[in-house]
Amino acid sequence: MAMNGWQFGRYAEVIIKDFNKNVRTVVGNDFEIEFEFFKSVDDSKQNSTGAIRIKGLSEERCSRLSESGGEVTLKCGYMDNVVALFRAYIMRLTSEIIE
Repeated sequence: MAMNGWQFGRYAEVIIKDFNKNVRTVVGNDFEIEFEFFKSVDDSKQNSTGAIRIKGLSEERCSRLSESGGEVTLKCGYMDNVVALFRAYIMRLTSEIIE
């Protein structure tokens, strides 16, 4: 049973901080959120990297997000144990319209 963004007990949330406009955008579990994340043991030899895809954002909401100069946090977990999986500076932000 899905209820208030909870799907099968799992929850994901993306928080986007735009340093240029001083705006914080929260995208909750009501959108389809896909992510990939690689955590390096030694950042001096290989950087930790990740990508987040959010499906279903309106063109208007996408246009409010800057292409750089921000930070993104991915929080996920189960029911009452939602924690930040990773936090990173935004290197590239793109939008794609699929019809």
